Amino acid sequence: MKNFFKKLAFVLALAMVLVSVAPATANAATKAPSLKKTSKILYIGGDLTGTIPSKFRFYFNNAAGYTATWKSENTKVATVNKNKEVVAVGVGETTVVATLKNKAGNEVVCKAKVYVRQNAQEVGFGSMTAVESPLTVGQTAKINVYRLVGEKKIWTQNDMATCTDKIVWKSSDVKVATVDKFGTVTAVAPGEAKITATATQAQGPTAGESASYNVTVVEAFKAEATKVNTLKLTFGTAVESLDAANVVVKNTSDDVRTYAKSVTLSEDKKTATVEFYNNFTNGKTYAIAATTGGKTYNTDLAFKSGAVKSIVAENQVIVAGVASNIKYTVYDEFGLDVTAGTVVTFSDNLGVNQNGKLTLSDGVIAYVTITYVNPTTAELIRSAQFTVTGRTSVIANITNTTLSTKTTGTDVSFTTPVLTIAKGAQNTYLWSQTVDQYNTKVAVKGEYNPLIKVTYENLSPEIFVVSSNGLVNTVAQGTGYVRINIGDKSTTIAITVTAELKATTIKTTVTNGSLTVTTPAALNLPSVKVEVLDQYGNVLKSANGVVGVSVLSGTNLGAVSNVTLLNGEATINLNPTAAGTGILKVEFDTLQYTLATVAVAASDRVAVGYKITGVKDLDLAKLYANTQSAANIELYSVNAGGFYIENATDRVAAANITFKITDATGATVKTVTGASMTIDQTTVKDTPGVYTVSAITNNEVVNVAQFKVTDSATKPAVSINVNSKVSTLITNQAIEDCLTLPTGYHVTGVKFLSSNALVPNLTTFGSVNATITTNTILFNVSVQITDTTNTTTTQRTYTYENLGHITFNIQ
Repeated sequence: MKNFFKKLAFVLALAMVLVSVAPATANAATKAPSLKKTSKILYIGGDLTGTIPSKFRFYFNNAAGYTATWKSENTKVATVNKNKEVVAVGVGETTVVATLKNKAGNEVVCKAKVYVRQNAQEVGFGSMTAVESPLTVGQTAKINVYRLVGEKKIWTQNDMATCTDKIVWKSSDVKVATVDKFGTVTAVAPGEAKITATATQAQGPTAGESASYNVTVVEAFKAEATKVNTLKLTFGTAVESLDAANVVVKNTSDDVRTYAKSVTLSEDKKTATVEFYNNFTNGKTYAIAATTGGKTYNTDLAFKSGAVKSIVAENQVIVAGVASNIKYTVYDEFGLDVTAGTVVTFSDNLGVNQNGKLTLSDGVIAYVTITYVNPTTAELIRSAQFTVTGRTSVIANITNTTLSTKTTGTDVSFTTPVLTIAKGAQNTYLWSQTVDQYNTKVAVKGEYNPLIKVTYENLSPEIFVVSSNGLVNTVAQGTGYVRINIGDKSTTIAITVTAELKATTIKTTVTNGSLTVTTPAALNLPSVKVEVLDQYGNVLKSANGVVGVSVLSGTNLGAVSNVTLLNGEATINLNPTAAGTGILKVEFDTLQYTLATVAVAASDRVAVGYKITGVKDLDLAKLYANTQSAANIELYSVNAGGFYIENATDRVAAANITFKITDATGATVKTVTGASMTIDQTTVKDTPGVYTVSAITNNEVVNVAQFKVTDSATKPAVSINVNSKVSTLITNQAIEDCLTLPTGYHVTGVKFLSSNALVPNLTTFGSVNATITTNTILFNVSVQITDTTNTTTTQRTYTYENLGHITFNIQ
């Protein structure tokens, strides 16, 4: 019985379990179908990684007994193929819908999101103009980038309608240039960097197609003052050239221009040192514009100058027996070089310096200190003591030789030596360049420099002969040789004599004119310079005769006539009757004629500036021989075309006009206030070189011009023949007795330093007449000699500095 109840209880419990499980099984059997994945990203053609496909098939849960029918709500984005795969068609998103039905008539709808992407097939750039030239520090540039899909270039970076890759920018060196997310490049520091644009898909992210370009960054154009009248201009890149006329500097407070005097480019042509005629004004701001290579560089400079801060001088060596300037630099509190305008004094242990110049014998050492006294505070600024040592100049080498028609060594160029001469060529000299142990280079030829003896050995006299003064006389065509002896150095060179010179072409240079009337009237008249050239493009000096001139077109040039050609040159002066353009036909001998187009401007009396007239090159020998007249310069107002209008005195009082002449070092040679200035041999103190004349009105430079002074005469040789003389009387004649002078010349002035207090120093040229009772040494004897027997031309005086020492003994 007990077992019966146990069995009954088990059966009942089992029945209860079965009753409770049966409904759950029924619910499971009736659950609706569903998608296993409800969204998918597809890439047209597949993505960069190869893991995201271009098509996909969705699968279901609980779909047994159901049949699915698919469709896409936007077939431009995705379609469903016969295999029930969703296929990417176009960028965008869509919903794909699956409708499921079973035999019982039940229907279930399932939806999934499909996102279609597209990688870029190519990345490229538009115009590269913005980065073709170097960027300056701080400058920005933007290059447009495109993503290519098919044949479509997508230029807008945030346009994801066709391509979903995002452009990611990168710089290879952010210390040189940075680039932001929009592709804007900012130049940071000088150097080079590569800028890369990469099409990057969001899934990954993965880099795809890319393109790069290089940028070069240079320093920005800037100006800094190095002296009170000098600027250092720094360009980002090398410039071919820079003319003083193309450096425009104006005071921003009054728009007054400060004119540039000279420009010196650095070896790498990235910087230019510009010297100006006037000093800059402390506390003023200047606008600077430098134009070169068709581009104008602009910047501003706030100029500051202050009190003298320091004097810097280093140990130095000077040529023994030659008065040499002590080298030093004075700086103000802002680091400006203010040497030129600062008055200093020199002291040395020997007591031989003369206004900053020392003359020392070989091996002698002077210990020098330079002092400046502040005129306001009386503060003393001193340099550290430094040494100056005298050393005899010795020719170390003959570095170059060249043929030149120049008669002054400073005018001879050895940059491209010429050792070819045409048969019959005249006035051509053989020049040599020497260098001493101080690397000082000097151009010399026979009988040119009395301190350097030059001789020639003609090794091929059948080809050419070099005379004692370096003149080359050709004999026949061919190549010959000459040995050049300079001191204890010598060199042998070859010179080739080519075919005899002959006239080949006519060259014309036109100076256009204007009908603007001036006094004198010839100032604005047009002219044509005629030159007959040889086969080498040089003026044929032997060409003489008549140049035929005729008007080919235009009746405004007035009457014309033939002109005479002398030494290969002639000038056609015209007197036009009306404004316009005319053409002249110019003929000579049997040469092909040439045409010269001459323009004549209408009268224009509106002044825009000033211009100096009358400036010309001078030859000292011709001035003394009275075969060349002095230059008489004046200042005229000019119109926009650069033509003269009237003398400046019609607009400015003569008392407010100043002409100033400076030499190549910037030192003032002569200043004249008034309407005109005469320039002759006395103006330039018998010194060849390049000079600058400035016209100043109301304290501002309004125009500048340059002229060259040469000397076609050979300077006579003078030397000390006797270093000591027995005499109790020191006179000019006594000094002359110790010298070797050319015939007819006499000493007319002397300078020296004396060891005898009873014989005062002569620091300027004059006369001496002193009786001595003790032996006396005259140091650094300098003389002026004059050909007093010459009565046919203006008597010329030559100056010889520091010939040496002369001792006068009383017995």
